[in-house]
Amino acid sequence: MAMFSFRGKPGWESHDAAERAAAVATSTDPALLARLTDLARSDEAAGVRRAAVRRLLDLPLLGDRARNDADPEVRAAAQERYRQLLAGIGEQPLPLADRERVLRSEDSPELLAWMAVNSPEPVLRRMALEQHAKPGLLLDRCQRDPDPAIRLWLLEQISDLAALERIAEATRKSDKRLSHAARERAEMLRFATGDAEALKRRALAIAESLDQLRRERPHDLQPRAATLHAEWEALAARVDPAIVQRVQGYIDTLAAVLAPARELPVIPAQADEPVGLPTIEASAETAVEQAAPATPRDPRPRAAGPGAGGRRPQRGYRARSARRTAPAPRERVASRARSSCGRTGCAPALRGGSRRRADAACTGGGSTLAACSRGDRGIRAARGGG
Repeated sequence: MAMFSFRGKPGWESHDAAERAAAVATSTDPALLARLTDLARSDEAAGVRRAAVRRLLDLPLLGDRARNDADPEVRAAAQERYRQLLAGIGEQPLPLADRERVLRSEDSPELLAWMAVNSPEPVLRRMALEQHAKPGLLLDRCQRDPDPAIRLWLLEQISDLAALERIAEATRKSDKRLSHAARERAEMLRFATGDAEALKRRALAIAESLDQLRRERPHDLQPRAATLHAEWEALAARVDPAIVQRVQGYIDTLAAVLAPARELPVIPAQADEPVGLPTIEASAETAVEQAAPATPRDPRPRAAGPGAGGRRPQRGYRARSARRTAPAPRERVASRARSSCGRTGCAPALRGGSRRRADAACTGGGSTLAACSRGDRGIRAARGGG
């Protein structure tokens, strides 16, 4: 109750301006709080008005006092209070929807620039930048705004090639994503203006993308290839013929890869032969094709006897009995055929177990074929020996 005088009146009703100003600045009397609007607008003392505007929560009234009060100190105090409340800085932030509505109607360049830099809420900073698109401010906030989304959005608003190059270089280490986006946007601007090097780089980038599609075969290959092809059709007339030929090679290669493969004819399997196994006739034909040319017999005499392994053959009754009771295996017959015939065609046919097919495979003559099928005695007879 220190603000009440000895006559029982509150301090904010005192005739002394300093006493009224002190009471307005500190009193929590509900009656005073209800009269802050009147005191801020119409009190005769500038000190009282200044103390009143510092406690106001009415944004439209603060904006009016910041522009229209006769005292510069009151205008400055009202401006500071207005900025703090509008930006949401302080102990009692106003609802965001109310602040957005007031900021949307604001047209002061100084206030908008201040909001774009100092407001802690991204939505208000972006709104201020939309209403005050000064190139210098956009360039600065594109590099310094704490919100990455706002930085990328601001980059899209910049169309100066030199400014984009400065952003790309300044954020090369601090914000690689923004730096890369700035370089891409600068390249797009060069491409739009018809820069020859930019056109060449874009054409080579299309070729690389086509080759990547050929290697990776993604699920969306067809639409991506169509998009690249359409872009190339619009670009081909603006680049050198050598580049056109190079990119067209990539297009043709991708088209060849995407072309449907030709279907091979299906050969039906024979009903009486298992599928996948070579027949005896096929083996005989293969043997004829692969048969080596006839080679002369070695004129040197044999060191051992005509028997297998250098052993002398049995003679007389025992030899005839062995031939009758134990005929030679097919492998031995084939070996004798090779030593007698001089050609390799009859041996594979004899392994197949058919003399008729051996007739088709052997090229050594009828007497040799007969020797091959009769065994050792027939071989000697065919060679002219006894």
